[in-house]
Amino acid sequence: MTKKHTGLSLIFFVFLLYACGGVIGNIKKYRFPGVSQEGIKDALNRVYVAHPELQKKDPRYGVNDGDAFYFILDHEGERFVFECHVIFNSSYNNDLSLTTAATWGGLMNFSSDMGFFERRKYRKLFEDYILPEIEKEIKKSH
Repeated sequence: MTKKHTGLSLIFFVFLLYACGGVIGNIKKYRFPGVSQEGIKDALNRVYVAHPELQKKDPRYGVNDGDAFYFILDHEGERFVFECHVIFNSSYNNDLSLTTAATWGGLMNFSSDMGFFERRKYRKLFEDYILPEIEKEIKKSH
């Protein structure tokens, strides 16, 4: 294999990992520099208080346990469920991972098992309706 082929293979592999959400898998990670892991978790819990309609109380799809955070969104006659995790990177440089999502009643697949357009749909809904509320709560505490 030539150096050109090796380089192209490496670029393709990196693109493939990015497109699939990485090795562990996620729809998207959101970086919160300067915010501790507990700060992000506190903000997620404050979103539940401020917007109880976003909190998933039904035990289907999993439970909010302090590590996994679930949000519900009713949008245009459909209900969606989103699963998030706080990813610890360092004391004050942590990520919120939108791990997976589903239309209520459907299967909640790993992001690597979702197609590009399905991941994009869930990412856009999360970024338009839920992430702004999380960011607002994080700004309040910093």
